[in-house]
Amino acid sequence: MSKPADTILVGFDGSVAAYAALDWAIDEAKRRDADVVALLASGAAMVSTPLMPMMTDWPDDAATSVLRGAVAHAATRSPETRVRTTSSLSGAAGALVEGSASARLVVIGGERHNPLSELALGATAPQVAGHARCPVVVVPRGGSPAADAPVVVGVDGSSEAQTALEFAFGHAEETGRPLVAVHSWWLDAPDGLDLAVISPSFADRLERKQQDLVDEAIGTWKSKFPEVSVERVLVQGNPVEALLEAAKQADLLVVGSRGHGGFAGLFLGSVSQGLIHAALPCPLAVVHASDRLDNGRLATE
Repeated sequence: MSKPADTILVGFDGSVAAYAALDWAIDEAKRRDADVVALLASGAAMVSTPLMPMMTDWPDDAATSVLRGAVAHAATRSPETRVRTTSSLSGAAGALVEGSASARLVVIGGERHNPLSELALGATAPQVAGHARCPVVVVPRGGSPAADAPVVVGVDGSSEAQTALEFAFGHAEETGRPLVAVHSWWLDAPDGLDLAVISPSFADRLERKQQDLVDEAIGTWKSKFPEVSVERVLVQGNPVEALLEAAKQADLLVVGSRGHGGFAGLFLGSVSQGLIHAALPCPLAVVHASDRLDNGRLATE
């Protein structure tokens, strides 16, 4: 029998986005020999206003039908994958965060569906990504990546980013994909100083410092995962734009939940909102500094 941590928890509401998340979770479960649990949070999504009557909970028969659809779909896609269902009277964010304590991954769809579903992006994805007890993957609708599509990871030199790097290297090794380490940085000039007057030699030294930061950050994991091919990408500019650009043809985009420098406040501020609410080109994995990993995999003990 699988241990609790060998479970991939999927937020499921029967939407197209939820089925995309379920497909990703099933494929991941096959590689990890994990169970999939489809969770339908049936709590009311909105409160009453004069213009919008209070929405009621999902009717029992509707919830049962939705979850049966998940099981039937999984049986068609991967008969050997163990899929269970569960429901919660809580809101989606609370139910998923609570369930994350005994899961290897939490997976949610990355597209708005309808106002009855809190599993749509809304406030759910940022809340789950920020508070879950395990890595969270937001899956957009879209086709399958190319066989050589890379794993892209954000690097900023922080300890939190190290956990994201470990997760990214582990995923790259397991899937046989190359890894692209993206570091975004910019030069803030003191008040009254025109950036144009900064000497080229100073700018070169600063860029070399950024290169050294990336090399140091990935060095440990490169030695632990020697089979993974690594490309370094340094971008002077906006971190959201840099990550989305690098991930256009990616299999997975991985970021830490907190950082500094170009990725400051990740998944708690503007960068998090930019990534989660952007038209994601590939699944986005949010890895927390507190997530217990073992060579890129969530520890089961």
